[in-house]
Amino acid sequence: MNLGISGRLTKATIRSPLTPLFLLAAIAVGLLALVSIPREEEPQISVPMVDIMVAAPGLRAPDAVELVGKPLETIVKSVADVEHVYSFVDDNQVMRHWLRGQVINTGAKLVEQAATFGNALRMLKSGQRYDVVLCDYILDDARDGQQL
Repeated sequence: MNLGISGRLTKATIRSPLTPLFLLAAIAVGLLALVSIPREEEPQISVPMVDIMVAAPGLRAPDAVELVGKPLETIVKSVADVEHVYSFVDDNQVMRHWLRGQVINTGAKLVEQAATFGNALRMLKSGQRYDVVLCDYILDDARDGQQL
């Protein structure tokens, strides 16, 4: 019978006295890795992140992104220690609660909602650590995202 390369390799491995040695070495290295690699049941991972949610009744989503979302992203990116900024444009209050629940389901523990963008910035600058701060596009009492 003419064996191909895999057949010859298999035949050599089965007959070799080194095969059990390689198997024991692999098990030993695996056990060493299992013992020496540190692990935690609940590691404390902090990801500074801000979600800007834009409620824009009367505006189409692409317009709201251009007129509100992108300028707000620029402002939030200037806050120290903020690494990720995501915008979500919608005019549905139910979606906001759903999104908060989804964020919590992914493992975030400190999820807060800010009534205005100014409140969100104050929360972030306060020194309190948040996993996620969700806020609307309302900048303060006198201005909202439509005045940008």
